[in-house]
Amino acid sequence: MKNTASIPATEGMIFLPKQGFINRWGAVPFLCWIAVVGMPLQRSLEVSQPMWMADVYASTLAATSNTSSLQSIPFVLFMASIYLCAGLLVLGKPKTAFSILRRQWPLLLLILFVVASMLWSPNKEKVLMNVVHNLGGLLVTMAAALRYRAKPWLLPKHIGYVLGVNIVVHLASILLLPSFAIEWDGRWRGLTGQANELGAIAFCTFWANAAVLIGTKKDKYHLHLVLAGCAAAAMLGANSMTSIISSISALAMIYVVAGTNSRYRIGERLFIGGFGMIVLVAAVGVMFLGNAMDIGKLLGLAGRSGDFTGRTEIWLEAIKAIVGRPWVGWGFDDNAYLIKTTGMPYTTYHNGYLDLMARGGIIAMGLFFLLLGNWLLQVTNRTRVGSDIVPFAIPFIGSMLIYNLTEATLVAPRDQMWLILLVILFLGGCRRWPQTRIKHSRNVQMHPMPSEATGFESSNYSHPGQL
Repeated sequence: MKNTASIPATEGMIFLPKQGFINRWGAVPFLCWIAVVGMPLQRSLEVSQPMWMADVYASTLAATSNTSSLQSIPFVLFMASIYLCAGLLVLGKPKTAFSILRRQWPLLLLILFVVASMLWSPNKEKVLMNVVHNLGGLLVTMAAALRYRAKPWLLPKHIGYVLGVNIVVHLASILLLPSFAIEWDGRWRGLTGQANELGAIAFCTFWANAAVLIGTKKDKYHLHLVLAGCAAAAMLGANSMTSIISSISALAMIYVVAGTNSRYRIGERLFIGGFGMIVLVAAVGVMFLGNAMDIGKLLGLAGRSGDFTGRTEIWLEAIKAIVGRPWVGWGFDDNAYLIKTTGMPYTTYHNGYLDLMARGGIIAMGLFFLLLGNWLLQVTNRTRVGSDIVPFAIPFIGSMLIYNLTEATLVAPRDQMWLILLVILFLGGCRRWPQTRIKHSRNVQMHPMPSEATGFESSNYSHPGQL
């Protein structure tokens, strides 16, 4: 009989020399991307001042133009290098990558639908740019999933560190450059373009650090606490109610679904999580029943407007656009055509679900929820990594869905929330690595390490509490 013990694994690195390279550096493109989120790489800092609606509309037209992504050559080179590095990392493990991608088949259908929207979109060039970013984001998040599949709890830990530093930079700019970093109405925006963007970054930072802080026992407790506190301060300073409510929901869900590795007892977690859910339900009830119950004065006392800061009018415009093309939408062109033809002064419709339907219709919305449903089925499979990431994945997805009630980040390939969601979805489809530590010895060839496609992996597995 032919001896196959000395035959190497069927899948090797095509471009990269070492087998463990992607297991060590696969997340670098993803972390570099989120590290610069909100930074003025494509624009110059401007002194804060009141803007007329005509100025807002002109700014929106410029932001959604076909040349907006090409105005900064350094930024274009940065994104190209990110996509190229991620592509090389993914191609280094083609069978594993294909296996992971195949399990997320609704995402493939969604990307193909984005490509197909060039056929009916009035702005085909803008759709083509978004196709490039969607494919690039796919490579970046797949490479990150390949990195974190052995130790999935490193994902929120690394996000917490990277975005935590990002938030600290924005807070420092508020102290050092107040005329640029504080809007004319007193809301903090840091180095971002607007206060709501700072709130979105703060929400992701708060979720990641809170997940590690509550869901694990052996980690740098004080550092995560400080970074979560910085994120909370940024949210409050930005006066982003959407981010605050989403963070409260994430915190409550983390307490409820945290596993046995939590530093808190089950009774404490259920009590605090239950209290947080009560506060959340009350806040959401006040927000979304305000108009129906005519409690605009109550919202005014709370510092909020009865029409959600003008969002209800924008939602009506989105509904009109959806009625015009209910099934396929107007194309994934960043709403550029609708902004130009209807005079809509904002880049999104401030509702992720309406915004997605305006771009992709009922089909895109159905594919998105099919993607989430497919992931939930994988989470229940004990042979998948998804069962290990529930304590931080469910809170993020749930709070992100809440966030998209008044903001729009669905199928937004350059948004950090969408990228984090894709990494979580890919991780959920990865097969679980062996829980016994595989020791490399002289007879390592007697134990070949098959690829992901066979259901086994070749790296040490650490329990979440040991990361």
